[in-house]
Parts: sequence; structure tokens; C-alpha cells
Amino acid sequence: MAILTTSIITVIVTFLAKEGATKVYETVIETLSIEAINKIKNVFTKDGKPKEVISELQEKPDSVARQNAVKALIEKSIEDDPEIENAFMEFFQKIPNGITTNISHSKNVNTGDINSAGGDIDLRIGDGI
Repeated sequence: MAILTTSIITVIVTFLAKEGATKVYETVIETLSIEAINKIKNVFTKDGKPKEVISELQEKPDSVARQNAVKALIEKSIEDDPEIENAFMEFFQKIPNGITTNISHSKNVNTGDINSAGGDIDLRIGDGI
């Protein structure tokens, strides 16, 4: 079974928050297996409608509290049904490369290798934007 780390869940939630449900469907969901689609759909919807935490995330995608609520929903779902973890790993692997994360005004320094898992990295050194 795949190990779904906190950082992978964070990438999934960030993608959901930034792209919204329509974009996620167009770019990712249609490329997943039917089993993965059904498992993920059951996590995020109830009676054919998005669960409240998903709707709230779409209203305020930059809200850390709302992102954390969706992370908790994913983690709880995996605890209840470990097979869901495989569906989310498949989802994570289908997220398009090119998600950009900007870190500025940080004094933290990477002294090791950066593994992009096959994606492109736009790396700028320093605080310049």
C-alpha cells in the first residue's frame, strides 16, 4: 500500500483550493480509474453535493483553517478505509506538473538535491520575484 504523506495531502488540498472543482475534473479526475473516482467522490460528496468543508474551501481557498479541514477529512477517510489511500496516490500522480510554490523572505537554505519526481522546477535563488 502507498504511504500518503502529509506533504502529498498538502499538495492535493492546495491543488483543489487553487484550481476549483471544475478544473480538477477537467485535468485530473477524467484520467483516473473508475475505482479511484468513486472512492474520492465518496470522500468529498454526500448525496451528490460537495461536503461542507469542500464548499467552504472553494469559497476561501487561501484559508489555512479550511485547507486543514479538508486535510483532516482525507486523513479520517483513509483511517476508515485504507484503500482510499491508493485512490489519493493515483490522484496525486495525475496532478499536472507546474504547480508553483513561492517562498520569499526566508532564510532557510536547501543544501541538498531537489527531486521534482519528473516535473519541471522553476527555481529562483534569493528573495527576488
